[in-house]
Amino acid sequence: MKLIRLTTESRDGIFDVDFNDQIIIPADSKIALQSCSVQADGGKITINADNNEITYTLGSNSFDGGTIRLASETYFRNQVDSLFLDIKDKFNEDTAWTFVKANRRQLGVEWDVFTNDDNKVVIEYKRGDNKEHTDTWRYEENNVTTVSGLWSKDISLPKTDTNIAVAYQEYFLSRGNGFFRTQIHTLATTAGTLLENGFIIGLSSKDLASAPLDEFTDADINYGIHAVFNGATLEYYTIEDGVFTLSSENGTYNGAGDATNDYIEVMINGGSINFNVYHDTDGGNPIFLEDPSLYELNQKLYPFLIFRGASTEASCNNVRLTASPYDQIPTGIHDNLALSPPDPVSNADSNFLQFQSITLANYLGYNNNSIPRSGVISASTYSYVADRKFTGKINADNFLIDMMNISLDSYDGFVNQRKNILAVVPQSDSNDLIIYEPNTQNFIDLNNKTELNLRNIKCRFLNTDYTPFNMIGLASITILVS
Repeated sequence: MKLIRLTTESRDGIFDVDFNDQIIIPADSKIALQSCSVQADGGKITINADNNEITYTLGSNSFDGGTIRLASETYFRNQVDSLFLDIKDKFNEDTAWTFVKANRRQLGVEWDVFTNDDNKVVIEYKRGDNKEHTDTWRYEENNVTTVSGLWSKDISLPKTDTNIAVAYQEYFLSRGNGFFRTQIHTLATTAGTLLENGFIIGLSSKDLASAPLDEFTDADINYGIHAVFNGATLEYYTIEDGVFTLSSENGTYNGAGDATNDYIEVMINGGSINFNVYHDTDGGNPIFLEDPSLYELNQKLYPFLIFRGASTEASCNNVRLTASPYDQIPTGIHDNLALSPPDPVSNADSNFLQFQSITLANYLGYNNNSIPRSGVISASTYSYVADRKFTGKINADNFLIDMMNISLDSYDGFVNQRKNILAVVPQSDSNDLIIYEPNTQNFIDLNNKTELNLRNIKCRFLNTDYTPFNMIGLASITILVS
């Protein structure tokens, strides 16, 4: 019996060992694995100032992109989802409309980072359709009515300070830049307090896809705008977590259905929530009703409408929102309005992605730190798919040792043919270290009818699907020949 130890420091799992003396293998010999010790690579990465930046563009203007900076952190194999989330959040946080009318490519955009069915990393952005999304609103028809885009309380209901006349949108807003806006159609008051008049648009963290329509309280209003007419002036109240605050900015109302009436908007804008009003005289640029509030990145916020005033005194039209493209909402063409505030730009434009360091790019499976390697990609939305499988997230439960220059009597149903498999190693790489010694040696026939004289033995350590196994340090495989 012969004992042969093979070692390597190759990172691709290949053992290629030359011996000074001939190794004589007698005819009709058998071979078995005695032990192996391998350190996996790809399960850990440290993000620091040398590799934490990713530069991107999704348009041809200087404000159509930027550079994100990831948190300084070391991520182990079981923490890569946290790395993906940080990349995703930083992209979405940077997806802010800078209130330049010409800058519209950020509107409606949301980024995501994930591994696809081929286990390749995908960094992508999509754009929520700018529509009324007529078919995905929930409301009681006895309480809320909508006809040809005009929304109001049902004619049978009086004014009230409750939220009985509420309409829910089933899908949440785009979480990079998502807006919910409407135009004032009718606003008047004849009696009652201000809280019994006007209408409210807003966003709620309550899952409105299934929430009961008769249980919506002011406390469920995370962010909102209440438009009211005090008998002389159009006033706006901003709402945060159910608290109403009068804005110093008055509104413009020139009569029922007038095209110059204000638009109001609640917007997720990168890392902020904006409360915006668009006056017809301001050239399509918004005015803040109050300072932006902090947005909890990745939070799902659902649009809603509440009508407090009677149907003849409070109504809105031109309802538009950009629902998240990752919420399985039915898609369709963008429904832009000629006289509305700035709409999303959906035509193709210049795109690229550039990692500061090849280390992060390679860890994620990209061969180059610039995508594309030169120039730009023309697209309206784009998925940057990695070149290779993402090994950093693979926790395998078994591996293969494949002899590359010695023929073995082994067969594998995975490929439906004979393969030179020395052993299947039933170990997990969850801690990046694979140490295995079988309780008993399983000898496999070499089927050598004559004596073999070897000076080189070549084998490889593989993932169970025959993909390369990345490793670091000194690895060893010990085999027995009998």
